[in-house]
Amino acid sequence: MDKYHKSIVTPITELQTSKYKGVINYKDNQDVLVKCSGCSSVSKTKLGWHLQAKWFREGSEYLCRSCNRVNWIEAGHKAVTGKPHPNKGKTYEQLHGVEKANLLKKQVAHYGSDNAQFGRPAYCGSGNGWSGWYKGTYFRSLLELAFIVNYLEAQSISYTSAEARDYKIPYINHTGTARNYFPDFVVGNTLIEIKPKGALNWHDNTIKFNAARDWCTKTGMEFKVFDDTMIDKLTSNQLITMYNQGIITWLPRYEVKFKQKYIL
Repeated sequence: MDKYHKSIVTPITELQTSKYKGVINYKDNQDVLVKCSGCSSVSKTKLGWHLQAKWFREGSEYLCRSCNRVNWIEAGHKAVTGKPHPNKGKTYEQLHGVEKANLLKKQVAHYGSDNAQFGRPAYCGSGNGWSGWYKGTYFRSLLELAFIVNYLEAQSISYTSAEARDYKIPYINHTGTARNYFPDFVVGNTLIEIKPKGALNWHDNTIKFNAARDWCTKTGMEFKVFDDTMIDKLTSNQLITMYNQGIITWLPRYEVKFKQKYIL
């Protein structure tokens, strides 16, 4: 591989290589993380697929299936009419009115095992925390980022994300709906959850944590919860330095917030 594509967020130093007759090659069957330039979602696939993809060979940015679909619809409409699609960027309320929009939202909302996301880790961008990537690792809040930087890396502790199906923990929430819980990190033989102290006793969190402890007992692992009183907060200087060095990449909406708060 002559160059490393900007849409692949797995650090090049972490790629597995093989050597044949003095030539170093990147192994096709290894997993890599690739970031969509449209919605900033990150997915995990095989490197070999990307090496053969047109966007990779031409050096263009990667688009996920959903963003490609939106672009195809827009391009098709424009090719036929010569105008942009009239519904592009509009909400349900703008298209159908508040009353019908609420009805449509109820019709498309599915919970528990009826939801297409059931059994899968939460998608990138979900939740309300400041989200982004740190050295290719996705974080969902500044507290998670502080745990990585000020706790794990400060003590040279190796870790991986627990947002994977191997660590799917089934549980029944307070409404009796089947759900799946994914902790935040795996450190050795320990699953770790990061939560603000004020959220530790929330009913749903208590149910999740109990399910995690039962799951760990059966699988021979341990479960720990770290709250904000156990983690040193990130300073403004740390955040600005990591951002300027390109170590942190924010989701677009948090990029704006970050610049407004720390840069401007």
